[in-house]
Amino acid sequence: LIETNIPVVVALNKSDITSKRKTTINIEKLRELLNIEIYFTQGTNRKGLTEVVDSALRIIKEKSSYGQEQSTKKRNQRHRFRGAGKKGRCK
Repeated sequence: LIETNIPVVVALNKSDITSKRKTTINIEKLRELLNIEIYFTQGTNRKGLTEVVDSALRIIKEKSSYGQEQSTKKRNQRHRFRGAGKKGRCK
């Protein structure tokens, strides 16, 4: 997904178990290496869920304007080529 430029938000679940086992995850380094949003979550008590959802919604809002620009460009291209005639010239 990352390589195809699809926005990614990662929820690292069971962070409570990770801390009980004294395992550490350098979330800042992981964010930096992957260049994506990453959050610790705990499914049993919904910790971190709001941050994950808020981040996903923010990314959707940011990317929605990009998608609208792209669809407008495609629509304009379709109209430009429609009715180009037998020689295939653009209007």
